[in-house]
Amino acid sequence: MSEFTQASQAFASNPAELRQEIRNYTMNFGPQHPAAHGVLRLILEMDGETIMRADPHVGLLHRGTEKLAESKPFNQSIGYMDRLDYVSMMCNEHAYVRAIETLMGIEAPERAQYIRTMFDEITRILNHLMWLGSNALDLGAMAVMLYAFREREELMDCYEAVSGARMHAAYYRPGGVYRDLPDHMPKYKE
Repeated sequence: MSEFTQASQAFASNPAELRQEIRNYTMNFGPQHPAAHGVLRLILEMDGETIMRADPHVGLLHRGTEKLAESKPFNQSIGYMDRLDYVSMMCNEHAYVRAIETLMGIEAPERAQYIRTMFDEITRILNHLMWLGSNALDLGAMAVMLYAFREREELMDCYEAVSGARMHAAYYRPGGVYRDLPDHMPKYKE
C-alpha cells in the first residue's frame, strides 16, 4: 500500500474518497509569468504545493550572442554581455572581461578590481530589489514594488555617474574599467 493510499485512508470521510487516485499535476512557470521576467522557464511537477520535480529551460533571452561575437573584435562584444540578463548587467560584463583577461594572461589593477567588485555588488542589490518588487507585486503588494523601484533608481544614478548609461553600461574593459570613478558620486536622497 502506497503512502498516498495510507494518507487518504486516514483522512477519508466517505468510501468514495478512498478510491480516489491522487496524482501530481504539471505547472508551466515560464516566460509569460510576470515573476519570471523572461529569462527562465520551469516545468514543475507539483504534489499540492510541494514541487516534486523541476525541469528548467534557460536561455530564453538567447539572441545569438555567440554568433555575433564571432565576427567582432573581443572588445566590441562587451555591450552584448549587458543584454544577456538585463537585470544583472555589469555582472555579465565582469564574467566576459575576466575570461578575456584569463585567456590573455593579464590582470586588472587593484583599484579597477575594487571598482568592479563595488559595481557587482550594486548590480546584485539592483537584482534583488527587482526580485523583491516584482514578486511582491505578484502577491498584490503594490507599495513594496514602488519602494523597491524607488531604491533601484537611487542606485541606477551610480551606474549613470560612472558610465553615462542607466542600464547597459559597457563599463568594464579587459584590464580595468572604462574610466575611474567621478569626483562626486550621487548622494542618497531621503
